Amino acid sequence: MKIRYYIIILLAISALSSYTQSRWVQEYFPGLNVVGKDFVESYDKGYLLTGKFGQNYVHYNWLIKTDINGQVLWYKTLGVQDSFITFFSIDVNSVGNIFLAGNTSYFDSLNDPIVMKLNSCGEKEWCIDFNTPNHFDYAYTIVALEDGGCVVLLRYTGVPSYQSDRICLARIDTEGKLLWKKCYNSLDTNIINEDSWSLLFTPDYGFLISGNCDYLDSVTNLYWVKPYLIKTDSSGNFEWECVLHAYDSNYIGGQANYSTMSPSGQFYYTSISHWYYDPELERPALGKMDLNGNVIGVY
Repeated sequence: MKIRYYIIILLAISALSSYTQSRWVQEYFPGLNVVGKDFVESYDKGYLLTGKFGQNYVHYNWLIKTDINGQVLWYKTLGVQDSFITFFSIDVNSVGNIFLAGNTSYFDSLNDPIVMKLNSCGEKEWCIDFNTPNHFDYAYTIVALEDGGCVVLLRYTGVPSYQSDRICLARIDTEGKLLWKKCYNSLDTNIINEDSWSLLFTPDYGFLISGNCDYLDSVTNLYWVKPYLIKTDSSGNFEWECVLHAYDSNYIGGQANYSTMSPSGQFYYTSISHWYYDPELERPALGKMDLNGNVIGVY
């Protein structure tokens, strides 16, 4: 498929009153080779969008702030000429503090996690990195907190081997100081190769990590990719982990990409890609769990 050289944002907004529009389309950076990575609704009901200029390893990222109708209020270019940088995730709190999480080669040629905080005008307040020499690691998802700090999901930060700490959370205060970093290495000997993809701030002020692992099937003696979730409290202390199985069959699995809370606040729902009954038949699925990590069903 031919690479598209622009990003189109299509947002459908329900008509809540006669003053709102039901649908609009905005296009940003037409004619340029740009890639969109993430976007979030801002404190003023506008939107923040982030991405990069070019494919693969780039030197510059872009950040756009729009109003409620997608009209550009301001945009920034972030990066330096001699180092790779990319931002995977963006979040904002109720007063407009902007947080970005990603990777850079500025401090290490093999790339380090980077976290940046900007004020509501897009001006940088601080930027920190997690230096782990000799291997690639990532800051994949970030959650903005109301106290002006944030929590970031880190991958592969173990030293000297990344295998020792594959999934971690780091809590950073409003001034950019690291308050704690906690890693989650399962005691279940059937679990290997844990990966994490998204982070949910839960109503009890804890955090739910969604990802996948390789899980040993006792019947076939083979490892199958399984949805894998970890729940912590507000201080990052481990509460529970969950590997999603279904239909009493250990060879059914997939990858948990993202989780959300039900409107009732009683259940977690997790989107699952490549949920398979056999390697030749894959389809998306939805997992449902209670607040203690017990699986209610997979659909």
